[in-house]
Amino acid sequence: MSTSLRAPRAVPTHPAAVGAATSGLVGCLMTGALLVLGCARPPTARPNIIIVLVDALRPDHLGCYGYRLPTSPAIDAFSTEGVVFTEAVSVADWTKPAVPSLLTSLYPSQHGVFEGSASDTEGKITSDILGESLVTVGEMLQGAGYATAAFVMNAQLKAFLGFQQGFELFAEDLGEASQIIARFLAWLDDRPGDRPFFVYLHFLDVHWPYTPPPPYDTMFGEYASQLDLAAHDPKALRQRINDGELTLAATDVLHLVSQYDGEIRAFDDQFAELHAALKRRHVLEHTWIVLTADHGEEFYEHRKIGHGNSLYEELLRVPLVIRGPSATPGARVSTPVSLIDIVPTALDVAGLSLAPSLMGRSLRRGLEGGALDRRPTFAESRHKYDYARAIRASGFKYIESFKERSHDRNEPPATRFAPSRLRDPARFSLRRELYRLTDDPWETIDLSEREAAVVSTLAAALDAWAERLEGGGRGESGRRELDPATIEHLRALGYVQ
Repeated sequence: MSTSLRAPRAVPTHPAAVGAATSGLVGCLMTGALLVLGCARPPTARPNIIIVLVDALRPDHLGCYGYRLPTSPAIDAFSTEGVVFTEAVSVADWTKPAVPSLLTSLYPSQHGVFEGSASDTEGKITSDILGESLVTVGEMLQGAGYATAAFVMNAQLKAFLGFQQGFELFAEDLGEASQIIARFLAWLDDRPGDRPFFVYLHFLDVHWPYTPPPPYDTMFGEYASQLDLAAHDPKALRQRINDGELTLAATDVLHLVSQYDGEIRAFDDQFAELHAALKRRHVLEHTWIVLTADHGEEFYEHRKIGHGNSLYEELLRVPLVIRGPSATPGARVSTPVSLIDIVPTALDVAGLSLAPSLMGRSLRRGLEGGALDRRPTFAESRHKYDYARAIRASGFKYIESFKERSHDRNEPPATRFAPSRLRDPARFSLRRELYRLTDDPWETIDLSEREAAVVSTLAAALDAWAERLEGGGRGESGRRELDPATIEHLRALGYVQ
């Protein structure tokens, strides 16, 4: 059953919403999502913004990123109308930390949302919440006069977990893409007034356990496999594979990929309907659209499947395609960019000033044909007793993985994993990895023992980045008990046994 909630609390005017432009066409960017700025009524002074995020969508399985199979004809056509960012990455390896970063332009250590469903000391299943002290892009744009709405399908992003912040309407548990699109279009047609709008669409159609409907289930081949994705408990099956208890044959991997590709094509057909509906309503003329994902997906490249397992490229690389009034059609930008750049871009194209607290940068210059400065990109991951962080810079990828030797369950994670403690060998073991992405894009040859100087330089850069985050205050999100319906949804997705 779907749920619709309207935000009850007043929205403060955020510093990022100060200095709004009074006229002109502006555009917006959001990544791992699709950002659309549009209006079904006469154009307003500012553009509308829609974010379409396709959960777990890998860029290298899309035609516009070079994939050989016809998984994405509608997305490919859309990409010719806008700008393709070929080196876009997430800040985390799964939804729970990545989406708050997308919505706030803060790193996970700053907003504090890392953990999903887990049992507490009393046996209750709880999850991290998005704290009310954080200011989301919805709140920033709402403070500048935008109508805001979210249409979401992912139990990790529930309203009672704080993700409704900044949305006048927050519709959740909507089901497959066709239902999300129908609800969005109904809202678009019925909304009163002529305010510009900001919409966040979160689709789950490409997510594990990969069960596309006919004919998509056989569209990209049929392979003999020991895996019955519909029959197995999804979490137990994935855990057996990732723990090494079940070894996958080549045909098993091909089967998984064929079903994943089928899900992409099924979504792509729905995306074609969305694009056509916006065009019929004359929304596109004054709309920026950003297509992205929150993270990628593993298909046994490093002996694991799914996501939430590591900071390797198959999990960090995301699609980012942006269409808008001043975007250069058909352009491709190879400068590395990050999900945290979406909020600053959205504010910039909306004519709003950027608060210094935002960690990302506006990509508007790249959208309009200019050059973007090359900057390092960062990512981090925290799961129970493990913490990892990574930097991509100068053609290299450097990863540090820390494992707690012991811990106090009464001590908050933000304290346990503070930068000042990570380098203490009595508290943490440390594994270093270094890859030259220009020659080894899928990280098969670890150079950490051979390139000591590079390791030293990138380790220092990671420490400086962590200290910068520490200076702004580390987030501690708090946790909330999950209701039975949410637990069942998470069980179906493989997050709960």
